[in-house]
Amino acid sequence: MQGGISLPDAPLDAEFPAPAIWASWSDMRDHLKAVLRQHGRPADRFLLVGDTTTERSWAEAAQTAGYMTAQDYFGQSLR
Repeated sequence: MQGGISLPDAPLDAEFPAPAIWASWSDMRDHLKAVLRQHGRPADRFLLVGDTTTERSWAEAAQTAGYMTAQDYFGQSLR
């Protein structure tokens, strides 16, 4: 698959509610880390998929394994 990864090789395991847009950086970080802890795995086992620089900053704040744009993850299926 060009322009994306093969979904069967990397399925979405979970989805989580976004932090409040008005939350402070530390509240946003704490929210994300708490959500990830609920799943019993370290934050660095999660990849955040998103579309914005805000979501990229969430991945950094929560210390996830990384960030991937939705376009890269889902490929042409988004359009």
